[in-house]
Amino acid sequence: KAIMGQNDAASYLTEANSITVNDGNGSAAVTAQDGAILASFTADVEFDVEATASQLAAEVAAIGKTGNELDEANSVVVLSGSAVSAEEAEAIIGITGYVGTQSDIDITDNAADLISAGDPVLDATGVDYIRVESALAGGFGVNAADGAVLTSFSADIDFDIIDTAQAIAAEVTGVDIRDGSTNTPNDLDDADRILITSGKIDADDAEVVQGISGYSAGVANSGVRYEIEDNVAELISATDSVLTYGNINVTATNSANAIDGAALNAFTADIDFDVADTAINLADQVDGTNGAIGSLDDAANIEVQSGQAVDVQDATAIQGISGYTGAGDLDIEDSAAALISA
Repeated sequence: KAIMGQNDAASYLTEANSITVNDGNGSAAVTAQDGAILASFTADVEFDVEATASQLAAEVAAIGKTGNELDEANSVVVLSGSAVSAEEAEAIIGITGYVGTQSDIDITDNAADLISAGDPVLDATGVDYIRVESALAGGFGVNAADGAVLTSFSADIDFDIIDTAQAIAAEVTGVDIRDGSTNTPNDLDDADRILITSGKIDADDAEVVQGISGYSAGVANSGVRYEIEDNVAELISATDSVLTYGNINVTATNSANAIDGAALNAFTADIDFDVADTAINLADQVDGTNGAIGSLDDAANIEVQSGQAVDVQDATAIQGISGYTGAGDLDIEDSAAALISA
């Protein structure tokens, strides 16, 4: 027969009718390590466990552990402490006596492991804070596709998105290839910042991308750089508010007429565009009829298309446009005196 005080604890505890941990102040709480030892006994010991997530993880999620090392505890409460991985959090939440309403678990992990864990772990009661851990964007960055999945979770996760303009646009426009739903700017709205490294999109896609809630934070951190390429009509429709929102280079895919060229010229945005129109229309745009001198000077190239001849004064105005290089068909018709004077 085991004699208390002379044999090891495991041998004499089995002889007791009931066994309850008491720290002298009425608490049955023990550390994670002591709880694992008590749980390993054959005897039925009444005890609770209070420990940090990392301490608990060491007992139920380390190499060689099965995950049931603390299942004998009546209750397991996670105290505030350092963050654990998603896999470790899952093991802690799976402990039989886990009390989520009294727990405080922080999780940091890479995007793939957070996505693998999903809401059953990340949105579990007791999970207080979740952050992506990566080598991108100062340690918080994920690509656009992963960002869309993280945003779809109910859990509140801290992360940035860093990707090309095309990849980001693909997540907020068109149809989601994962489930066939219609993409919206909300699909990336959980990202703290949208950081765009490069790429080329059209004006409509740019407007949608700029509607993502974290886009302004990316701009504020000088983290947005890409190109908008579209036809003249779409660029004019987009307006300066879209074309200048970030470090953006804008290119027109077709030549503008004189009136549209003047509209682009008036924008603050840095736009690469050419103008092609008849001499009459070009002259009217810069001689005071429709616009003033300089109203086409942002055009890279001016092409004079075949049409009605202009007088010397209008021809001079056309030739004074910055982008005029003699391209096209400029016909001049005027009096002998005007021609000699020219």
